[in-house]
Amino acid sequence: MMPTLTVWALRLACAHLACGLTVGALLLANKGIPFGAGSNWLGVHFHTMTFGWTIQFVIGVAYWILPTFGRRNNKGNDALAWGSVALLNLGTVVGCLTGTFSAAGFTLQALAALAFAAHMWPRVKPFGAKAN
Repeated sequence: MMPTLTVWALRLACAHLACGLTVGALLLANKGIPFGAGSNWLGVHFHTMTFGWTIQFVIGVAYWILPTFGRRNNKGNDALAWGSVALLNLGTVVGCLTGTFSAAGFTLQALAALAFAAHMWPRVKPFGAKAN
């Protein structure tokens, strides 16, 4: 059974994918028939596709697939994992609202990566190593 965090991360990733594809299509259509979708939409497309879709999808699958601690459902400190998903989504929204190279958005996304790395680090084991 897929963990709840993975389900929500993948659902949010798909929502970001839909948003990013829509904005990307509008940006492309604007090249043929200009209607005002300018370069400010490029930041929305960048943040939703790079962080909202790709990175969040990776986080959701990694949380599900990496080895656990002994018992199948013991995945470690879930507060860090949930915090990373929340920070990533918040950083993506902030990045969409403030532009392509938003320091605030990138800072939140970097904190999300650090939180997820801190959560996953103990679960990364060499092949054949026994779980604790």
